[in-house]
Amino acid sequence: IAYTSQLIAGCTGLGIESHFPGLIVRGVTMPAAFLTPFFRDYVLAMGCLSCDRSSIRRILSDRHHRLHQSLLVVVGGAEESMLSHDGSADLVLLKRRGFVREAIRAGCDLVPIYNFNENSIYRLVDNQPGSLVHRFEMAIKSFCGFTILLFHGRNIFFTPYRTQLVSVVGTPIARN
Repeated sequence: IAYTSQLIAGCTGLGIESHFPGLIVRGVTMPAAFLTPFFRDYVLAMGCLSCDRSSIRRILSDRHHRLHQSLLVVVGGAEESMLSHDGSADLVLLKRRGFVREAIRAGCDLVPIYNFNENSIYRLVDNQPGSLVHRFEMAIKSFCGFTILLFHGRNIFFTPYRTQLVSVVGTPIARN
């Protein structure tokens, strides 16, 4: 789960409620998060849902019954996580179109949100292609479909580095 998306979904400081009054934002995350002990409880406490197609279709089809619900989809995956180095923002977007297809199918608008400096919160252990760390991450990715990143914060408690996070909320892209 991306750090800033937790802030968007869980806090009022970013002003989402002023842009979209009465909107309930629920994050979605990979299904494997619900199989991991302790992490499962964390994502459930945050109100997250699985990002599988059936969960997304269920919440979007119920939007008339549960007024003003929205899904926060963090576009990314194992490739992006392995590219997330301080000062860079590399995205792999061409493979990530399923959420757009589901929004069109359900007749929902898409609201683009981009978070700057999110890759500066933690530091990845050097994982250049060919290194032992990179080979370990690729082995986990090929086996599980996601990877376990080796990272560090300011201390042993994984306290994030101080950095200014900037979230930009675009205008809704309406379905025609």
